[in-house]
Amino acid sequence: MARKKVQPEEVGDVEIDLEMLREDLIMVLQAINQLEEHRDLMVNYEAHEALISIIGKEKENFTTLTQLIQKLESSIAKK
Repeated sequence: MARKKVQPEEVGDVEIDLEMLREDLIMVLQAINQLEEHRDLMVNYEAHEALISIIGKEKENFTTLTQLIQKLESSIAKK
């Protein structure tokens, strides 16, 4: 996929990005919750361990998105 040329950020554009990132954050949290439910029901050890690994990666994604949202919110507050 081709990358967009980076343009100077407008406050309105950043707010749109923030809205999309918040939606993504909700989806990641829902995925974590569902994976944890499935993990708790798994009887197969290998499947259980695989879900533990996947959940860990999703939690890292959650942290990354949260930090990015905070950074963008801060940049808007400064403008």
